[in-house]
Amino acid sequence: MLARLPISQQNRENNLPESDKLNVASSDPVATVKAAADKEADKSDDHRIGVSCVFVLTMAEKIAFMKAVEILEPLHATQEMYKAVIDAANGVGE
Repeated sequence: MLARLPISQQNRENNLPESDKLNVASSDPVATVKAAADKEADKSDDHRIGVSCVFVLTMAEKIAFMKAVEILEPLHATQEMYKAVIDAANGVGE
């Protein structure tokens, strides 16, 4: 049986400064939303820009969430997340 590597070694690529992979300390998870700098927008007419979100979920919520993302596929799932947040901010469903 192999010994489990420390997290810092298991996810070595996640700890590099240029990595865009998620690396949240399990002892202190914090929900966050961060947008890239406006200058990072692409050259499309819509000037699309990346926004990353960290969800802090229970294990059961994570399993259900990931199953839903798999069913919807990531693009559709992120569109639904966007719509849900905009609707909630605008009081839809109250």
